[in-house]
Amino acid sequence: MHFESPELDPTQILDDLRADKLSLLLVAGTTAFDVGQALDDGPLAYEALRQHLQLPERSANVLLTGLRSMGLIDVDSHQQIDLTDLGREKLSPKSKFNLRGYIGLGAFGADAQNMIACLKHDAPAGDISF
Repeated sequence: MHFESPELDPTQILDDLRADKLSLLLVAGTTAFDVGQALDDGPLAYEALRQHLQLPERSANVLLTGLRSMGLIDVDSHQQIDLTDLGREKLSPKSKFNLRGYIGLGAFGADAQNMIACLKHDAPAGDISF
């Protein structure tokens, strides 16, 4: 049996797509749900953070997994979610080096608004689903 394989590696295309979706999660997590503010005073248990963000379980998993994959949040040995050093510097409203205003510029785009709607309603919105 012979299997065909592509001549060209699709990794870059898929990496670009993944980065685009992660950027939408970053915008949503910074603007609509403000994870930086939520964790500014210290770590929270998953359920407490989920309730604070007012997100359904699946949506919270999607958002927090995306932010964790970017190195902005992490889970400690007591299963508490907290900002990493990077997250504290770039997402905390108290940090003079935060990127909240810059990241917030992305909130006006249709794709970001669709992602926020997907997360809030735990359902597809427009052309974006998770």
